[in-house]
Amino acid sequence: MRLMGRDKIKHLAVGFTVSLVASAVAVFFGYSPWLGLVTAAVIGSAKEVFDDHGPGHEDFMDFFATFAGGVVPPVIWGMM
Repeated sequence: MRLMGRDKIKHLAVGFTVSLVASAVAVFFGYSPWLGLVTAAVIGSAKEVFDDHGPGHEDFMDFFATFAGGVVPPVIWGMM
């Protein structure tokens, strides 16, 4: 039994990557790494709005997986 579908893993990976890049840019310019999480949340919600109005289907768990992936980089950054 799989705990998480392939689609959700992709959302986690995208959320992590977006947050990692946005956190690095934010810290470089002197801002909080938590802006990476905000960026991942905005990207995740925009994707679900697009899916709702476009060819895909919206799913709250897709947004949540993107958001969850976006939490990791700022937390790690804060621990360093």
